Amino acid sequence: MIWGAIHGLFLSVEKYSFSLLKIKNFNFLGAIYTYIIVIFAWVFFRATDVSQSFAIIKEICSFNFYFPFIGDISTMTMSLLMLTVGFLLDFLLFKKGKSVEHLGRNMSNKKLTIILTVLIMLIILFYSTSNNFIYFQF
Repeated sequence: MIWGAIHGLFLSVEKYSFSLLKIKNFNFLGAIYTYIIVIFAWVFFRATDVSQSFAIIKEICSFNFYFPFIGDISTMTMSLLMLTVGFLLDFLLFKKGKSVEHLGRNMSNKKLTIILTVLIMLIILFYSTSNNFIYFQF
């Protein structure tokens, strides 16, 4: 409920300020603004209660550089590694002016099979049996 209220509040503020300032489209700063608001709202969506949400936000805003809400540091490390690999691939494609679809279209079946096999093996290798998936809580 709080997540929806935050979404509605910022949507209203955005619509009002866009009309007041005559802004026609979002720019890079608008994308960063949206990202920050969504991440902030997700804290309320994910937390079990409001007090936990405020505790998480307090820790985020205190800028203590440790991991108070991460149970397994190896999961965090692997997530950051995979995220970095994804960003590098996306950056290389962007620099070449190509899309992922274009990349896959130009690969041989053998090369595509090897890449997909490695991806499937990575997914299986790092699969978690945890029941903490967020939608199982509802």
